[in-house]
Amino acid sequence: LFIDEFFDLSRHNPSFRFIPVFTYPQQSWTGETGMITIEMINKYIDEPTRAIYYMCGPDKMVDTLKHSLTTSGI
Repeated sequence: LFIDEFFDLSRHNPSFRFIPVFTYPQQSWTGETGMITIEMINKYIDEPTRAIYYMCGPDKMVDTLKHSLTTSGI
């Protein structure tokens, strides 16, 4: 949903990073896949403790990611 708009926002705002991740992508998807991990976050964010995170998705995914961020000191 709104993927083009988020990519556009990312192109026009250097402080905004949009990194879509799909657990079950379509075959044409070439971006990140699987579960979001701290290692994946560290791949894209130099100072993860200073970033602002916006998460959307199924409740279980958001809860798991929130727990991972918290236990990592983020």
